[in-house]
Amino acid sequence: ETGGKNATLLSRFADLDLAVQSVIQSAFGHAGQKCSATSLLIIPESLMRDARFKTQLVDAARSLKVGSAWDLENRVTPLIHPPGGALKQALTHLEPHESWWLEPTVDPENPRVWSPGIKAGVTPMSKGHLTEFFGPVLSVMVAQDLDEALRWANSTPYGLTAGFHSLDEDDQAMFLNRMDAGNLYVNRTTTGAIVQRQPFGGRKASCFGPGHKAGGPNYIHMFVHLEDHPQPRQSDTSPSKEAVALLPEDDDLRAELARFALACEEAMA
Repeated sequence: ETGGKNATLLSRFADLDLAVQSVIQSAFGHAGQKCSATSLLIIPESLMRDARFKTQLVDAARSLKVGSAWDLENRVTPLIHPPGGALKQALTHLEPHESWWLEPTVDPENPRVWSPGIKAGVTPMSKGHLTEFFGPVLSVMVAQDLDEALRWANSTPYGLTAGFHSLDEDDQAMFLNRMDAGNLYVNRTTTGAIVQRQPFGGRKASCFGPGHKAGGPNYIHMFVHLEDHPQPRQSDTSPSKEAVALLPEDDDLRAELARFALACEEAMA
């Protein structure tokens, strides 16, 4: 998997109900152990002063059921391994100026089961800003405006996914033009890319190899050696006798399918 310190940015024009839903799923689904998971939330000052937003975000995270993956009601399931290193530090300690909006706790019977954590007051260039923890902990930063939020999001070494919530089309265009990540999501989660609809790959430290995105039509090219061998087109403008024998009697449908049959035969030549 490629890595990512993936950010979701909110604007003052965001649909907050949708934004909270997306952030909670992106940050804590799969215990935050998806390479595309949101681990950094950048909000404007107006939302920092909005008690309703904080209450809604924290309450949504606190309400997630935590426990075994075999219980389908649980939304935050066990980590792959008991946390160590940067993740253990992030789950148990605060950096200067940070405070817990929601302090994570560990299941006393299973060191791999942790409840969601949300820490606010994360400062630029701190561990919470730049370090990928790969677990159920969300760092919250407060930006003066969208320009500053984009600069902070782009200043991490990674560039896998990024999300943005705003109903303002000018804000959306600014995000899409300036955010340096391989997968950009507007008003939705940063996880759950769909094959062929959202080919998946990153930029900067979130990219390796030729850079073709998985799930797209060019992905197979990484595994083959292509050579150009042009084939002359058939001089005949009708398909083979074998194909003609299979065509229906309806004249209009017959003509349309004949063109398809001829194209297939030329492609196979």
